Amino acid sequence: MVLYDLIPHPQSSSPALAISVEAARTVEGTLVIRYVVNGDVDKILIPQPVRYASRHPDLWKNTCFEAFVSAGEGADYLEFNFAPSTAWDAFKFESYRVSGGSFPFPSPHFDVARPKGRLEVTVVLDMTETPEADARATWHLNLSAVMEAKEGTKSYWALAHAPGPPDFHNRDCFIATLPA
Repeated sequence: MVLYDLIPHPQSSSPALAISVEAARTVEGTLVIRYVVNGDVDKILIPQPVRYASRHPDLWKNTCFEAFVSAGEGADYLEFNFAPSTAWDAFKFESYRVSGGSFPFPSPHFDVARPKGRLEVTVVLDMTETPEADARATWHLNLSAVMEAKEGTKSYWALAHAPGPPDFHNRDCFIATLPA
């Protein structure tokens, strides 16, 4: 697994946190992502667990983790949202913010842990039946997070930030690579 540190958007305010992400791609076509939040985790609004990992809309409006995946050099990409509750969603885009709509995707496997002062969310995605995740191409990723503080403010974290307001869809932020 490759380890990355997320950085807060300069216009964000948040409790004292550090967020790291590990990502790996298996030969079989599985994407494994592990988000680790350290620091004032008790000040973050964590959604209540859902009974079964299931799709839910608008997760990005609250505390959630995100992964944007593009195979090769094309303009199309996938977006995945993961809440610590195990709610999730997936979208495809034909190009920058041009929706290709929701698409069928198998429910990811979640492992969520909350040791003292820490939040850990590991997600395993089976990408084998997803044509947009070409198994022969290098995958370019933007790994990101939205942290909602209990007081109501939100902070936006990513591998990199383009100028202007937070924009996880900006291709300048897709700086992680996982070769075929």
